[in-house]
Amino acid sequence: MSDSSVTPTDFKDHTNTYSHFVRGATGMTLACLFVLVALVGFGKGEGILIHLVATFGMLIGFGTTIYGGVSSNNSWLPAIAVLIVMGLATAALL
Repeated sequence: MSDSSVTPTDFKDHTNTYSHFVRGATGMTLACLFVLVALVGFGKGEGILIHLVATFGMLIGFGTTIYGGVSSNNSWLPAIAVLIVMGLATAALL
């Protein structure tokens, strides 16, 4: 058995590390979804418009994902909105 006890500062550090992990995992999941939608646009779409939607949608999506990660309240709504619009535009142009 361990003779050490858990101090309140250990729990505070643990919850801080966990919240950063969840924030990073959420951001990386959104970034992967942006890449996935862009790859569908590049792979299945024909024409310059679908390639522009895929390129700029992915870049704007990365920007909003970074914003969501560094904001104090983890505001992922802009990134989710861009992902929905990019997905709908990609589906409409296929």
